[in-house]
Amino acid sequence: MPYGNLYNRLIQRESIVPKTKLTPRRIYKIVSYEYVGGKLTSFNGPQSAIIFLISITPDKVLHCIKISEARPEKFFHWLKLNLKRGLKYDEIKEIAEKNTLDELLSPDNKIGSKTFQELKRHGIYEHQPGTYRTYLLNNVKSIKEVKFITDEFLKLLKLPKPKQSPPKPENP
Repeated sequence: MPYGNLYNRLIQRESIVPKTKLTPRRIYKIVSYEYVGGKLTSFNGPQSAIIFLISITPDKVLHCIKISEARPEKFFHWLKLNLKRGLKYDEIKEIAEKNTLDELLSPDNKIGSKTFQELKRHGIYEHQPGTYRTYLLNNVKSIKEVKFITDEFLKLLKLPKPKQSPPKPENP
């Protein structure tokens, strides 16, 4: 069952991005794609193709997880399990606001093998229907980078907000 509408409600902004500027381990929405037979398909609404880009191979193949095929809670659970160790709440919030999600995860090689293994290990890869996809970069006709609403992003990560210390009393 496609969950595109659940993700679409979380999106603050979509920005068209040149295919040469795609960054692995970020979230994109494929707007239109030309399949091998020449059929041009547009994705929108519940059928939105929202992807987490794992890597781009030297032969220009996008390896990704089509997160819109899994409930947002499932993807964000995986993301939380794979956050870089030692990140503080405020750092995660800043990264979410800058929309540089690749900075949330531990470094990986160009083909994304560590990220791919973590996706397989934590079940989102094996989600039914299958979420793993490859797309030929040349056949992607339009793609947008997705920025989630920061508060919704943090809420789905289920991170506890830091406790604010009480104000210090002033000395008379």
